[in-house]
Amino acid sequence: MQLLLLLLLSPWPSSSQSCCSHLLITSSGEAADHQSHRLGSYLVTTTDVSGRPIYKHQEREQFLFYLQSRSKGLWMVGPEVGQFDGGLASPADPHCVEDVPGGGWRYTDGSAWYRDTQLRVRCHHQGEDSFTKTEINAKFKITSLKWDQSLSDPGSEKFQDLANTIENDITAMLKSEKELDDQADFTVSVKHFKKGSVVVDFKVNYVIKEAYIAIPFAIKPSN
Repeated sequence: MQLLLLLLLSPWPSSSQSCCSHLLITSSGEAADHQSHRLGSYLVTTTDVSGRPIYKHQEREQFLFYLQSRSKGLWMVGPEVGQFDGGLASPADPHCVEDVPGGGWRYTDGSAWYRDTQLRVRCHHQGEDSFTKTEINAKFKITSLKWDQSLSDPGSEKFQDLANTIENDITAMLKSEKELDDQADFTVSVKHFKKGSVVVDFKVNYVIKEAYIAIPFAIKPSN
């Protein structure tokens, strides 16, 4: 059942309660395995009728927004603002999403909802403390897969299914290295597929909490 939220698009208002304009969603828990494409950096775009900000992923058609019900709303991350059709949600309803307490977020694996105590939504500031955001671009070839023209369309079901599988597999591999998992939060994103057999261009963003980090597999830079 889908819940419809009527939105009034308006300029970012001046308010006595100021929320962060740039957010970072990270997880070292199960949400990273099932919802890795919804982790990452979000920027505010507008506000809803309650004055709460609406955010958009910097690289994907994913939104972080407040979904109002008759009695109490929830924060949701999904592909369409106003629809109960996302993969991350919190029943907490503070005015600013960064004020959702730790342990207050849930993810879905497509069949049920589960709590992820490691999922965090926090303000992202330029040059923030001891955290450094780094990006690696890479590619590999899937020789066992026959090229399908729909893989060139990011909006196609085949593209999204294959991208989600690859993102989840690479994230799981990174998380399987305990020392690596303790040092950084990863977000894996497939950028596009190319013919021959199927060439996968992807990138790994990571937030480092230590002085250095070692990637446990060979990466060929992508031009």
